[in-house]
Amino acid sequence: MHRSYRSGRADQRASALWFISVLFALRVSAATPAELLVEEGSNFAARLSPDGGQLLLDLQGALSMLPASGGAAQAVTDGLGDDRLPTWRPDGQRIAFQSFRDGSWQVYSARKDGRDLRQLTDGAAHAREPVYSADGQRLVFASDRAGNFDLWELQLGKGELRSLTRDPATDYLPSGDGAGGWWFVSTRSGRPAIWRRSANGEIAPLEVDGPRPVSAISPSPDGLRVAWVGEVARIGFPSAARHAVAVLELASRELRLISDEDADVFPFAPQWLDDGTLLYTADGRIQRQSVAVGSRAAELPM
Repeated sequence: MHRSYRSGRADQRASALWFISVLFALRVSAATPAELLVEEGSNFAARLSPDGGQLLLDLQGALSMLPASGGAAQAVTDGLGDDRLPTWRPDGQRIAFQSFRDGSWQVYSARKDGRDLRQLTDGAAHAREPVYSADGQRLVFASDRAGNFDLWELQLGKGELRSLTRDPATDYLPSGDGAGGWWFVSTRSGRPAIWRRSANGEIAPLEVDGPRPVSAISPSPDGLRVAWVGEVARIGFPSAARHAVAVLELASRELRLISDEDADVFPFAPQWLDDGTLLYTADGRIQRQSVAVGSRAAELPM
């Protein structure tokens, strides 16, 4: 597969990675605090709730919730702990996320409004990139508690912890495969690539010639496709890169890059809204796009 890439908006924004771009109004007086109106952001993640009614945003280290139809956002966390990569429990009542609030990345959970905050992992080792199992009874995450990053599973009811992978390479960015197993990214082949641990524990790479994954892998609900955000060009030293949304047909191994060539796609896992539509973040906004050939992204209100 071949595609040429031009500079465009991604190059213009590369120097502003990890900074929020805002339009704002200030009203300052002795009795009135400043008001900040956020209309777009840089390098943020968005996850739609299981019922499709709410969007959970990871923006500048704080989690916020807003209606999926658009409107005012409500703070879920205060951002003092650098809260990142939120995920929904399948029943939509709780969320999990990684936070640096105790000096290392650890996994926390809370009610969807931010109350009943619980720290689920601890220690000097990092625990990051949590994702719930399909039944909501387990959390899988990446951790270096055994010396290097592997996948670990936490039984939420019992507090029991077990490793799912053990390899000298780095295993990270887990996601459920819809069949009781887990997709993940690993450096076992010498560079970041897509691997899968099946429900019976067998581990194998996904043989595909595509962009290097920088996000978790997202399987479609019908199990026929997977999508991820991958690096398509390096545009700065040491790590500034241009990304694209990749969609792979698992049966035919047909690979397509569906995002616009000059889109500034953020390095977070796309989310399937149905078998043919993805949600992802790019160009400062939340985008919705069909995976059909020739489709274009449409911005969601923010």
